[in-house]
Amino acid sequence: MKALFIKMLLLAVISVNGGMSVGRYPHNLSQIDRMLYSSPEQALDSLSMIDEQSLTKGDKAYYYLLKTIAQHKNHISFYDDSIISLSRKYYVTKTHDYYNQARSLFYNGLILYKLSFADTMAHHYMLSAERIVNDHSIQDNRLIALIHTYLGKINDFNGNYESASNHYQKAIDIEDKLGNYRNEILDYCELLICLTSGKDSLQAERTFDALNSLLNNHPDFHSSRLDNAKAIFFLHCRSQLDSALYYSLCWNPSPADMGAKNKLLASIYRKKGEWSKAIEYEKIAFVNRRESDKEYYHVYYRNLADLYANWGYADSTSHYATLAYVSLLESYEQKSNKRILELEKQYDIATKEAALDRVRRDRNIVIILFIALLIIVVLLIREKELVRKNTMQLQREAKKDAVAKSVVSSVLATYAGVNKRLAIIHNLPDKDRQEALNQFIQENKSNISRNLQSLLEEYHDTLPEIVRKVDELLEGTQQRTVFILTEMDFSPNEIGRMLGISSSQVRMVKKAIRDRIALSSLVHVDRVRQLHVMHVKDSVGKNQ
Repeated sequence: MKALFIKMLLLAVISVNGGMSVGRYPHNLSQIDRMLYSSPEQALDSLSMIDEQSLTKGDKAYYYLLKTIAQHKNHISFYDDSIISLSRKYYVTKTHDYYNQARSLFYNGLILYKLSFADTMAHHYMLSAERIVNDHSIQDNRLIALIHTYLGKINDFNGNYESASNHYQKAIDIEDKLGNYRNEILDYCELLICLTSGKDSLQAERTFDALNSLLNNHPDFHSSRLDNAKAIFFLHCRSQLDSALYYSLCWNPSPADMGAKNKLLASIYRKKGEWSKAIEYEKIAFVNRRESDKEYYHVYYRNLADLYANWGYADSTSHYATLAYVSLLESYEQKSNKRILELEKQYDIATKEAALDRVRRDRNIVIILFIALLIIVVLLIREKELVRKNTMQLQREAKKDAVAKSVVSSVLATYAGVNKRLAIIHNLPDKDRQEALNQFIQENKSNISRNLQSLLEEYHDTLPEIVRKVDELLEGTQQRTVFILTEMDFSPNEIGRMLGISSSQVRMVKKAIRDRIALSSLVHVDRVRQLHVMHVKDSVGKNQ
């Protein structure tokens, strides 16, 4: 029992110490970050000891980034980008930590590239990482070299050999300065394959000499990629078939690249005239093809047809020639269908944009008509009230009537040219249409506002003396306009529609007017306290 008690006590102490280490995770994460290049295995082990659920959102993003880098350094395969994408989203949208932002973008692109060479988002993320590194002068040569290496691979895969070779050369120069000869040799291999594929024989020869010079300084280095690069170089640049065959057989690729190896062997035996072996490896290459090579079936069938034709087998030649023809038609059909889908998608987008423009146009017309209709209704209602109001009220209503009629005239005058102006805007290019429409709306709002202000200034001298005194206290055109319209019994909703602002904003302006009056000497005047603007609870009124 005593031994069991001691054991349990030790476990409790270890648990407490472990909890304390998790509690200091920001410091630990920084330490692990520094260990990534020197001790990637130890870094991955340290990360596995941290409880990610106890981390804050920011430190969890940092944790996911470090975990992705550590897995890459330890050559662990990725099956999705779910973890690093969370890190990328955080650093891109939530912080100005440009270093980790660049790293998260690069490693998200790296995983997508490893999952599918043809994934365009991989290229996008890596270009974004490169731009951030350049814009913010980030000094991490290892990261910069990796970015250039993988940008070279992506451009190489897409047939952009000149751009790919430039990226490879930049990576080589950085690795040389760092003294990282292993990565430098691997980048030389990629550059040699790229130049050979791009048929730049002269530059390929120079690269091959530079690679051999570097290998002489590191005779113990060996890589399967080196055998691959030499096989391709001897086959396509020097036509030394025996050397190409030797290095092809030495090449020990990953299962995903077995199709490429057998394809290379088939090419060598074809040039050697050994048709049976060429056919054998061509068929093996077809079996081991990548899933992404489906649309290139006709290339394999055509090669087999050519090989059987050279070997003198007419039936097999005809069989594979037919398959090549059928697969070629299917390939074009797939490309055509893909293009049709792209066009349909583009058409849908264009249709939606056109519909949206029509909705905006119709909405603006409806708003103008609604304002005009609203003002007309207000005038009709006010007309009935004029009968039972006193002489002063009749004068005020007459002024209000004149203001309203002016607004109606302004709206109707503006609306008279709406159809013609909208027709012109509708015929503009898509990129200019929205800007022209917004400008058109702003011009109409400004015209109506100017007309209204001009009319109010015209009637200023006829206003009651106390209204003019308060008006002189106010600051800005908006306060004066809201004040006078309020004293004419217009509701906040009506004033808002005339000025092109919300009713809540009108109430805020009225509050500012009350505050300004409260600080003046007019606050104690009874006639001032009886003004409509001094009513705290704004009533919509019958004219609503």
